[in-house]
Amino acid sequence: MSMLDALRAVVTDPDLFEVADAIPAGRRRQANWVYLTFGCGAATCGSQRRAAAILSSSSVIELLDSALEDAFPDDPARRWPQQPVTRDQYRGFQKAAELRWQQLQDRLRSLAVRQARARGLSTKPSSPSPVGLLRADGRTVSPIASKAGGHA
Repeated sequence: MSMLDALRAVVTDPDLFEVADAIPAGRRRQANWVYLTFGCGAATCGSQRRAAAILSSSSVIELLDSALEDAFPDDPARRWPQQPVTRDQYRGFQKAAELRWQQLQDRLRSLAVRQARARGLSTKPSSPSPVGLLRADGRTVSPIASKAGGHA
């Protein structure tokens, strides 16, 4: 799956908007779901800098906006903004949402597991460990060391 396919899947997933609605509104330039999509893009491509470059491309903006219009034709609020998200804006969003960040990460992780299973990427019957890392292909990776300083 390419990064563009992953981003298209993220922005057309109704669960994204459910999680975004759980974040307290603030004085931000973009909607919460745009920042969450930026975070997913950063996780997918490995860096915020690369995600910012990709998500500011006019062809990617057109692709995402078209996907959103197809998925949510009756909701004009769900359109990709023409103004790109910057890394500083994303960091500000993270800081503002810090109080609820752990709850949001847990919610996003459970949604990601559900989506991976729905797409046949993960066939494990049990949910991944909350301390493990969920990869894009549905596998989990355990941390090298535990929080106590020993090995996992």
